Amino acid sequence: MQIEIPDQVVDALREALGPLLERLIDEKVQQKRPLLLSVNQVAEELGCSRQSVYGLIRGGHLEAIRTSGRYRIASAVLDDYVDELTRPKYQREIVDGHKVRSRRRKPTPPPSAVLSATKPPRQPRPKPPKQPSKQEVADSRMTLAELCDIFGESASELLVIAGIP
Repeated sequence: MQIEIPDQVVDALREALGPLLERLIDEKVQQKRPLLLSVNQVAEELGCSRQSVYGLIRGGHLEAIRTSGRYRIASAVLDDYVDELTRPKYQREIVDGHKVRSRRRKPTPPPSAVLSATKPPRQPRPKPPKQPSKQEVADSRMTLAELCDIFGESASELLVIAGIP
């Protein structure tokens, strides 16, 4: 014996039980998930590389705990980050997190707010006079005395260098 259920009743049951089923599924997923996630686990859940997760941590988008030299991210923090990303851009809030700094980096001093108005602007450096290249010297017609002045050699030394006896 088969009982026919009207479509209106089926739709009403789906609407009533849908949120309950989604909540139960979410709770089951949350139970299997550890409290603190490693960088590899976060990268797998986000579908990105480990280096991207490190960038999110250093950029302050994901708050991380550093234990025994490794970063750990709380499951709740990751859920909040994913929820923030699923919102439209105009509804997003600034992701609040502190920057985790490595011990190797030296802190940079804060930039000076105001430059001194009494200090005059620096003058540009004077350009040295342009020395002619060998090709420019070869292309131009000069006397032996002019060549001696340019190269600072005597005429006889220039002739020996050029291979002229």
